[in-house]
Amino acid sequence: MKLSRATILFYADEYDKEFKGKKETKIEDTVKPKIKNQTYLTSEDLIEIAKWKSPRSAWRCEDNESEFIKEVTKIAFKSTNEQVKIEVLQLLKGVRYPMASSILHFRFPNEYPIIDFRLLEILEFVKKEETIKYNFSLWEKYRKRIEEIKDRTGLDIRTIDKGYWWKHRDAGKMKRNRCN
Repeated sequence: MKLSRATILFYADEYDKEFKGKKETKIEDTVKPKIKNQTYLTSEDLIEIAKWKSPRSAWRCEDNESEFIKEVTKIAFKSTNEQVKIEVLQLLKGVRYPMASSILHFRFPNEYPIIDFRLLEILEFVKKEETIKYNFSLWEKYRKRIEEIKDRTGLDIRTIDKGYWWKHRDAGKMKRNRCN
């Protein structure tokens, strides 16, 4: 689905109105600025991101040793190889592509989007309720599509993410309302 700049901004604003002051936006005010210039994540940073991205499975991230988190994230943040960057993070317990993309986004907010099933559906990478097979090829195609939207609209990655995320949520509500 191709949304105009104005539509993305409208939906991103709706997202912000809904989540203002809640954990969904607090992380952007606390963790993102903190780790933006760090060369690695602390255990606390990882758990904070995990609670934001996937609250039900965040506990898995607590099983990682602090030194291991530090070394793995140092490698990811320093690497110039895109596959190494995203896949090395998956050595951490509880981290797969969606969580790894969140880590990269919060460290490099202008470079990496957050991969999410909602955006994969609305951007037509997968059909609704289709099992998603996350891999590097899908990640690269997704990143390229978000970059194309960024170039076309002049919007930052997070605004695009919020706009499409909210559009997916809104479209789901409209379908449920038609069934009533």
